[in-house]
Parts: sequence; structure tokens; C-alpha cells
Amino acid sequence: MRILSMIASRKGVVLLFLGAIALTLWAHDVSTEVTDEDEIYAKHILAQAGYDHAALKVAGPADFESEVRTIKAVQDAVLTAAPDNKGLPFKTEREPRDIFERKYGLCYDRSRAIEKILSWLGFETRHVAIYSTADTSPLQALFTPQVASHAVSEALTRKGWMVVDSNARWIGLDQTRDAVSIDDIQSSGLRGWASESSAPINGIFRGAFIQIRGLYSRHGYFYPPYTPIPDFNFRQVVGNVVD
Repeated sequence: MRILSMIASRKGVVLLFLGAIALTLWAHDVSTEVTDEDEIYAKHILAQAGYDHAALKVAGPADFESEVRTIKAVQDAVLTAAPDNKGLPFKTEREPRDIFERKYGLCYDRSRAIEKILSWLGFETRHVAIYSTADTSPLQALFTPQVASHAVSEALTRKGWMVVDSNARWIGLDQTRDAVSIDDIQSSGLRGWASESSAPINGIFRGAFIQIRGLYSRHGYFYPPYTPIPDFNFRQVVGNVVD
């Protein structure tokens, strides 16, 4: 009986530990749901830049070229709404409303708005954190504060995943008009770009780097509950391993 009691007690501790892990993951999972408020500010952001959100939403992209035009419209609208390169403060909301009202943001702020608006328009999107490994190992890059980093979005098109930059009007569209993903850049390097990608590509792509899909911050202060546990989207993070 004593042995059975010890086994039961041990199982209880293990279940409690696993439950705590599951609760922590759930609490820190960054939602990608487009809220009613996101929809309102998606319309504001697009309209302010002169784009007909109703036409984009109702018709939807009919082919790859219209997908490209829609992606470029969203990117341009977000960069127009938040032209100043200043990050939103830690422990505050950073949704489409916030960059529209504050009129500033950095890559991690703008990429969130780009993803929300593209999702509202019917695209599958994912968030990508990028860290330079030009002068360090991948593990050191991930855990070293102030290492060169960037945040971009990817949108799924008829020709595959396409990078959408969040600091410049550059997208992953090459001169043969094929979609280019972060994986493509990492495996095949840079190439000639289409006219829609005439803006300079971010310097981080010119050297070695690591990418982690679904990681929004390493410090945990971009999204509630604002603790030192990294901000991430669980489904996208798991995709780094299983996709």
C-alpha cells in the first residue's frame, strides 16, 4: 500500500508539473485572430493610403499577380500609417490600432499589422524572427541581447510563401516573378528582384542568419501577460520542426 501511495503521489506531481507547463504555454501563446477592432483599423490603414478596402475584401486576389498587388498595397499602407522608425513601448498593445494612432513602429510592430490585415483579406500568414549569425553561432545569436535582428512576415500565395518586409517596400518577388520565402533566401541566397522589390533588401539577408517562425520576442514584453517568457505563437513555432 505504501508503494502504491508513493507511485500515486509521484504521478500527481508529474501531472501537476505538466499542467503548469501547459498553462504557461497557453498563457503566452500570441493569438493571430483578427478581431473586430483589427478589422476597423485595417480599413482605416488601407483607406488612409488610398486603397479601396471594400474591393480588396470582397473580390479577393483572383490570380498571382493580383495577390502581389494586394500584398504590396497592405505593405505600403502599413508603412504609410507608421512612417517613423520608433518602437512601441514594452508592455503595451501593438496591434493595427496602435500603429495607426501613434504613427510609428519598428519591424516587429509593423509586421504584426501587415499579418493582421493580410489575414483579414484571406491570406495565410506567419511571423518570422531573424537573427544574424555573421559573427556568432546560432545559439549565441538567439540568447545574446542586441544581436542584429529583424522581423518580417510571410504570406502564402499561389506560388508559395512570399517574404513581406516591414521596414521597406520590398517583397520576395524575383525577376522571374516567382515568390521567394525566407527558406529560399537561406538555401539559395539572393537573386535579381522584380520591379516591385526595388527598395534595398535588409542587410541582415546579405550574411548568415537564423530564422524562427512564430517567435515575436525573446523577452516576453510585447504581448500579455508581459513576463520574461518569450512571446510566441505555438502553432507557428511547432512548424519550425514539423514543416
